[in-house]
Amino acid sequence: MPNNDRLLSIIRGRCAEAVIRTDDYRGDATVVIRPERLLEIARVLRDDRELAFDLLLDVTCVDYLGQQPRFELVYHFYSTRHRHRLRLKARVPESDPTIDSLVPLWVGANWLERETYDMYGICFRGHPDLRRIYLYEEFEGHPLRKDYPKEKRQPLIGPGSKGTYKPRPPEIPHAHRVEGMLGAELMRVQLGPSHPATHGTVRIVLDLDGETIVNADVEIGYLHRGFEKECESGFYYQAIPYTDRLNYSSAILCNVGYCMAVEKLFGVEVPLRGQFVRVIGGEISRIADHLLCIGATALELNAFTPFLYALEARELAWDLINALCGARVTSNFVRIGGVSADLPEGFAELCQQNFKRILELVADAEGMLLENPVFRARMEGVSIMSPERLIAYGVTGPLLRAAGVDLDLRRAEPYLIYDQLDFDVPLGSQGDNLDRFLVRLTELRQSIRIVEQCLRLIPPGPVDVDDPALRLPPKGRVFNRMEDMINQFKLVTEGPKPPPGEVYFAIESANGELGYYLVSDGTGKPYKCRARTPSFSNTQPLAEMVRGRLLADIVPTFDMINMIGGECDR
Repeated sequence: MPNNDRLLSIIRGRCAEAVIRTDDYRGDATVVIRPERLLEIARVLRDDRELAFDLLLDVTCVDYLGQQPRFELVYHFYSTRHRHRLRLKARVPESDPTIDSLVPLWVGANWLERETYDMYGICFRGHPDLRRIYLYEEFEGHPLRKDYPKEKRQPLIGPGSKGTYKPRPPEIPHAHRVEGMLGAELMRVQLGPSHPATHGTVRIVLDLDGETIVNADVEIGYLHRGFEKECESGFYYQAIPYTDRLNYSSAILCNVGYCMAVEKLFGVEVPLRGQFVRVIGGEISRIADHLLCIGATALELNAFTPFLYALEARELAWDLINALCGARVTSNFVRIGGVSADLPEGFAELCQQNFKRILELVADAEGMLLENPVFRARMEGVSIMSPERLIAYGVTGPLLRAAGVDLDLRRAEPYLIYDQLDFDVPLGSQGDNLDRFLVRLTELRQSIRIVEQCLRLIPPGPVDVDDPALRLPPKGRVFNRMEDMINQFKLVTEGPKPPPGEVYFAIESANGELGYYLVSDGTGKPYKCRARTPSFSNTQPLAEMVRGRLLADIVPTFDMINMIGGECDR
């Protein structure tokens, strides 16, 4: 765990009057501040050379119903220069749940604050466009507040609705007011929310001057399913299947991130063999995810044969996941303290066989695409965004590395056994769609390299922790020993109970930083379960990326962002 004493000392020295207290729990540095000083201290965090918190990862809220002040705003920051993290917290009262917006400092705070307003009713002073982001404007209340019943329904139309809904024309808030060619009006076009090119439920509203995009607005939320509310309603282990449904293209990685956050809360470490198995499953999931992204991009650019090659390669990756987990997509494979099963017999040989064919298919698809002048013209130099601007949006993962930023948590903050493995982190130079394509292509090969090393180095031993506070006892002992019968009964009916506290843990998923923020009140259910998903932050700059480009450039740009609806909307 990192030593945060110096970091916290610097912050106390720079902002003594704004800081209420500091804390370092499970390696997480936390600073509690006076809410009226938020902008002041946030500017120091960003601009001070010793702090340099240039990446605002997440904004959320914890509802302490019955306490005063009731709402606690929680901000997570990261420094790409110094590789350190910080949690910043400030409380606001229920009577006036208002705090300054951080959009003037980080443009990526826009969607994060809109989500917090939508879910908790927190108002952000100075926000340029404070409106709901997931729910419709007619929705009454804020569903992640503790006094909002999970069972409450508010149909917008149909049975049970108020019948007052009137469809509104599509709007683009703060659209640039310009005239089209020869003084003609701009054409407003809707792409989605159900469009074959978006590969998910998202609506993009465009103002076109001929075929040139003048204004754009991205509307998400069509796949919002109340992930956090569901997780907070069950025991810690009952949330694992829900994490499968965040990014169903690489579900094992979502499992790993959540379980490692819970393990951090409990203070337990997974046995070494279990860590190897997690890396193997996670990297095969990464391969499948990248293959889908590459194949979908090829398909949208009318390269049907490379799409079929990528699809066949993904099937081979899914065959490996099926052999490992017993399921191809939503695997529910990882457990708190380990994994559900060891590697099956003959798995190494199956990997060797399938990887050989995957590499052949990828090489064929790569040759067909990169030697095609049409493909290169549609990708090269398109939707470029500078590294500084991407960081300001909170972008992570292949999208950021394609712009030349060397940030991969497997290398920057090694977890599991990644510090024992030899692999490269591919980087781009321009940050265009072609670089994004090449980074994913190279990462795919590096993941195969990682799995092959794991299969050679994996040691013998158990794959899960032998801890009665987390694991059900063997069935034979349950029927013969009173202590084990009581232990099983309490685990099933009350769930594992971590100590009170809060943690944040992040992994490098296929699309970027996937982090889980957990707050424990000492019971078997998480008081707060927050998923910081990469698709949410990575999709936000889409409107800026395509502004000034042609209408046809939206599709490959959207595909290279690789937005997964379940991960973005939660």
